[in-house]
Amino acid sequence: MCCIKEEIRKLSYNKVLIAFLTICLLFNAGVILASSNTSSELKTILQDYQPQSGKEIFKDIDGSGLGSMYYDERYIDSHILVALMHEKYQKLELPIEQLAKEQADLSTYAGELTPYVHRALFEYLTKAIMIEGILLFTFLVLETFFMEQHNKTLYTVYSSLRGRRIVFDKMFSVLLIGMLGMVILSCLSYFAFFQIWDFEKIWDANVASSFNYITDSDEPFLWKPFITWTSFTVKQYFCATLVLMVGIWLAWWLLSMMTVLVNKRISVAIGILAGGLIIPFFGLILFRQLPELPELYCLNTFSITVNVYYSHMWFTDQGYHTILPWQETLSVILHLVLGLLGVFVGYHVFRRKDVC
Repeated sequence: MCCIKEEIRKLSYNKVLIAFLTICLLFNAGVILASSNTSSELKTILQDYQPQSGKEIFKDIDGSGLGSMYYDERYIDSHILVALMHEKYQKLELPIEQLAKEQADLSTYAGELTPYVHRALFEYLTKAIMIEGILLFTFLVLETFFMEQHNKTLYTVYSSLRGRRIVFDKMFSVLLIGMLGMVILSCLSYFAFFQIWDFEKIWDANVASSFNYITDSDEPFLWKPFITWTSFTVKQYFCATLVLMVGIWLAWWLLSMMTVLVNKRISVAIGILAGGLIIPFFGLILFRQLPELPELYCLNTFSITVNVYYSHMWFTDQGYHTILPWQETLSVILHLVLGLLGVFVGYHVFRRKDVC
């Protein structure tokens, strides 16, 4: 316990950490202000808010028909992937029936401003907070683990078995400080956002309103209904997004831990973590140019980077970018499991290796 307190003390007094959180807060304030032009229009619309003023669209939508545009293009050279896409859109038919029965499409949400409101909260601000959390945990893990190397205290600290177990103290101190920092940053950012954007009357609206739609990045002129795998109110969708966001932070914390445990040099660890973030993003562009290897693009869609990039479309079919229902959730769970296994293996490697 004393070791954990000492590690927490070291991190909490780190000036770079305080500077990073301050810069993130200022950046988020800029994001909020940049999207605030529509907030006054939203307040005007909500003065005459009607519970049901959308259009019926789900009665005329067929899941298999919606997915037909994805069956035979990118994954045409893989019978397995085509079969998975077929199955995914067949399973989408049941949620469509549920949404139609609940008249989710008639929900107003934010009326004609719905796409702008949804993007302001889920695509701009929330995505920024996700990325900031990933960067924060990366910094904290690198800082606490290579602190001994920088201070030239490696041989003293890690000279015994108990000394090697200090990595667990460092691990939990990073988790506590990281989560505390992100809770403070998130609360301040969302507080500022909801002071400008009035969500009081739309929290109970259905996020699958006919006013809401998805613009497919592969087909920018194609607008698709916002069909979720289950019925979500805006409040429920927001809460589910926050839970998955925390899952992504935990997964990246574990993967960062695994990386530093098996590497002696900070430059190598930074390179691996940077590659883990950057390569999947460029993979969205590069792997789609390799139609003969559709499996590469498919595997890329399971990465944390791609999950964050498409976070504003979470819990929907997501077109080419998923092959399974609830793939973003399954991907986070998979990363958590692999991260735990990686930390377990990494610790045993670390315990047996020379520290220098």
